[in-house]
Amino acid sequence: MKLKCSFMVYLRTGLFFIMISIVSVAFLPIMFVVLLCSRNNYKVKYFIAKLYVKIFINLLKIICGLNFQVRYDAKLPLGPAVVLSNHQSFWENAVVLLLFPMQSWVVKRELFNIPVFGWGLRLMDPVHVNRNDFWSVRKILTIGQQKIKDGLWMIMFPESSRVPIDADKKFKPSGVKLASLSKVPIVLMTHNAGVFWPARTLLIKPGIIKIILGPVIEYKDYKMLAIRELNNLVESLIVERKKLLLKNVITNSQ
Repeated sequence: MKLKCSFMVYLRTGLFFIMISIVSVAFLPIMFVVLLCSRNNYKVKYFIAKLYVKIFINLLKIICGLNFQVRYDAKLPLGPAVVLSNHQSFWENAVVLLLFPMQSWVVKRELFNIPVFGWGLRLMDPVHVNRNDFWSVRKILTIGQQKIKDGLWMIMFPESSRVPIDADKKFKPSGVKLASLSKVPIVLMTHNAGVFWPARTLLIKPGIIKIILGPVIEYKDYKMLAIRELNNLVESLIVERKKLLLKNVITNSQ
């Protein structure tokens, strides 16, 4: 399912990338100061990252006409949790900073190669893994547990790569394993960002991205489940909501 693109969509997309490039360059001296003075102060680094994301999201809204709405299917936990989300676009990598408390992420190492954005991401010291690294799961579980003990939420995309909106990909179980070992809730996030900013394209279409937060699966409710069973449950809940969001977009566009 594709939305039609006009000349203005191309023009606005180009203008957005020009503006975010200017903003990114302006953040370079800030990153340099942080590197010198606050390298070990996560709160300072997180504040700067969140400020950058707020600018990023607002530029998308103002220039590209791309906004978002959130529906809460459950109240978010007060303490740390593992967030598991479907992955369709670059957009959700950014917006999670505005949706959840202080957090860290599991990311692919190659993201560090993106100028400015990747350098800033490296400063945040996320759990970074190689695509074909045999030890990636052990690294996620070991470092992820420590970050949760430090009071951070962990954001993960169990599909591991961006997936077209009308396709499904098996979820990797490392997210539910991390939650189970840490004995924390699992928060599900489902969205349709790929409708407006698809994978493997820079073109950004106007519209309203819909996000569903929830359900929240408490540790006491899943501790007796096998990892495979829990992972299948998470996958089925997200896929069900993803199809609902896509169906609503198709209906509204007719």
